[in-house]
Amino acid sequence: MTFEYACIQEVNDHPHQADALAGRLTGLRGGAHVNLIPLNPTGGFGGRASDRDRIEAFAARLVSHGVQASIRRNRGVDIDAACGQLRARNAPGPRPTSESARMVP
Repeated sequence: MTFEYACIQEVNDHPHQADALAGRLTGLRGGAHVNLIPLNPTGGFGGRASDRDRIEAFAARLVSHGVQASIRRNRGVDIDAACGQLRARNAPGPRPTSESARMVP
């Protein structure tokens, strides 16, 4: 099973959060794979992408627990077509804030 994980600086990129994520995914039949994606810049959301070193450390921590991980590149940022950007520009209603981007325990 593959999971997408948007890495937000100082929100969900701490070592203990990698441990918690691995704990939830370890033991899934067929295994788990996590795609780590630096957060795309999105208007109305104050969060920032984790830096490369921090994402690499997060990935290494997952792997140390037996969870496969890949670090993805951001694509489409230059044309506001990256994950979350198009929705933020066109969706009605309130936009997410950095307070709503917390990892659920």
